[in-house]
Amino acid sequence: MDIKNIADEIEKKIRELELGRKIIGERAEKKAIAIAGYDKALAIKIITLKNEGTPLSIVDKIARGECWQEKLEMEKAEGMYRAATSNIQSICAELSGWQSIFRFLDKI
Repeated sequence: MDIKNIADEIEKKIRELELGRKIIGERAEKKAIAIAGYDKALAIKIITLKNEGTPLSIVDKIARGECWQEKLEMEKAEGMYRAATSNIQSICAELSGWQSIFRFLDKI
């Protein structure tokens, strides 16, 4: 492996990090929207159940059960956000490895 190829790999990882930052921002926004959507749906369902005279001891459980789709979307958004942050960490580790190889070959 020559220094030019290693330098190219380092530049490639830097570009991937730049793209990754953008992806994390987008996924963080989707996560926030999903959480807000779930909270809103849950609040509406709780108020509806209370107004219908549902016993207070079971209102919360019923409301959570009926808002399962919003909860699913929230969990998926959370998973996608975590995947993006994990991907960034992996790219950082790869970049560090390439930089170490570059420093070693540069001294030869």
